[in-house]
Amino acid sequence: MEKFAQGFKKVQKVFSVLIGAALFLMIAIVFLQTVCRAFKISLTWSEELSRYLFVALIALGINLASTKHLFVRIEIIDGYLKGGAMFVMDVVRKLAAMYVSFVFVYSGYELIKIGGYQVSPAMSIPMSALYGIIFLGFILNAVALVVDAWETFSGAAEVVVVEPHKYEVREVPIPEPKDDQVQIKMMAAGVCGSDIHIFKGENPNSRYPLIPGHENVGIVTKVGKDCTRIQAGDHVVIDYVMRCGECYQCTHNRGNVCEHVLVRGSGADGGWRQFWCVEESYVYKIDDSIP
Repeated sequence: MEKFAQGFKKVQKVFSVLIGAALFLMIAIVFLQTVCRAFKISLTWSEELSRYLFVALIALGINLASTKHLFVRIEIIDGYLKGGAMFVMDVVRKLAAMYVSFVFVYSGYELIKIGGYQVSPAMSIPMSALYGIIFLGFILNAVALVVDAWETFSGAAEVVVVEPHKYEVREVPIPEPKDDQVQIKMMAAGVCGSDIHIFKGENPNSRYPLIPGHENVGIVTKVGKDCTRIQAGDHVVIDYVMRCGECYQCTHNRGNVCEHVLVRGSGADGGWRQFWCVEESYVYKIDDSIP
């Protein structure tokens, strides 16, 4: 299943490029249509093609949104639920999305058969082609939801530098957040020059074994009951400087030079892992378009 999930994510990257190309083409057609109308030139095919491209963008992009947990959120509910209740709500969302996907897959298949007898009025495009795109889009979305569920419940991997010049990829249970922590599904982690030094044993501040990674971004999947600022579904970055909160520098709002500072990915474990629980005070929300 792990190889399948990795292969599917490669497929998603291909579709993200195709979606970008389709978006560019749609914008170009709309721009051309606008210019031609100014000169009273009629492009009978332009509106139809741009409309079909828009449908393709939506249908083929749903799976990318599901992978990034960009589900519909109701603030009055999401802002109130915490911990286990938030997890249940997330599961309900995904089950509902999966049900809708299977309904559209079935409907799309039936429409493909009907579309074989229909063509679009301006360009004579077989409607089965458009219905086929909708069918494919919701198949991809169903697969994305299954892969996400598998990653959520099957355990998590982490990269551990055991000693200089030696690392391991370990399977561990998915960690549960404490009351003041949030659980983050890691989406990307940078490889810095300092990480190379850690691997080579050239960083005097490192300890081993160690999970590297101090440039991290992910999506919050659970929040502890005492968390108020961050919600499940938020896209976040993690502050890599860990402060004691009690020394002179910390009490004078200079925690970045804390006298007892620890740096995630060097003096403490970092973000080269699939799931990570971090105190809410070190987590900052970013735009949902990242990563």
